[in-house]
Amino acid sequence: MRADIAVQRGRPGEARPLYEQAMALHPTLAARYGLAQIAWQAGRYDEALLGLDDCEALVFGDDPTNRLWLDLQRGLVELSRGHNEAALAHYHDAEGHVPGHWLVREHVAEATARLRRRDEAIALYADVVAHPATGARGRARRARRPGRRRGGRGAARSRRRGLRAPAGAVPEAAAGHALHHLLDYGDPQQAVALAEANAALRPNGEALTLLARAYRQAGRPQDRRAALQRAAATGWALPERAEEEARLAVSEPSAVRPG
Repeated sequence: MRADIAVQRGRPGEARPLYEQAMALHPTLAARYGLAQIAWQAGRYDEALLGLDDCEALVFGDDPTNRLWLDLQRGLVELSRGHNEAALAHYHDAEGHVPGHWLVREHVAEATARLRRRDEAIALYADVVAHPATGARGRARRARRPGRRRGGRGAARSRRRGLRAPAGAVPEAAAGHALHHLLDYGDPQQAVALAEANAALRPNGEALTLLARAYRQAGRPQDRRAALQRAAATGWALPERAEEEARLAVSEPSAVRPG
């Protein structure tokens, strides 16, 4: 648990020995996944995949839910490095553990959309779009109309209303989902306020990259650069940070990139 907290605080160097100590005391899937997660977030994808194999060796008996989850993680690792076909293969493996699971179907649809098979992706999203736990509706629109703003104002207002209840009751639990929604559909100033609160709670590379994106949309370039520098300092090296840095380089060629 101390290692998990260190990861959320953006301190993978502090988390790693704690996970290793936990594994030495009693090997568990959670501790081994923590080590795999550190490798993944640093962009060491092969090491992360090997870690997920080690995690599977710690799954006892016929445990389809955990095996499904591990195949989803493998797919996400491959998606992070742009290996969309490999990601799709892992998602199909996940389907074999729990056939028809809506979350797996959503991941299959996402990988299919990335492979530019848009009509097929939209049909897949149609299978899961009505599930209350998914955000598939917006992604289905994106698959249909790549490059355009996702959704209309009515849909955005409806989704904002849906987010208010959980965000008001337990704001720290809903912050990540609500922030993605605001960045896609909402007011930039509201997105900045939530991104700042999210980064204050869990100053990891992902939260700081989302903060940089919020600052970009709000027209705050100095704060954006500072957030990206903080994200780089955590060692978080997934494509979202690189994308924000590339946007910064285009908009401000003289700016020093975070790394």
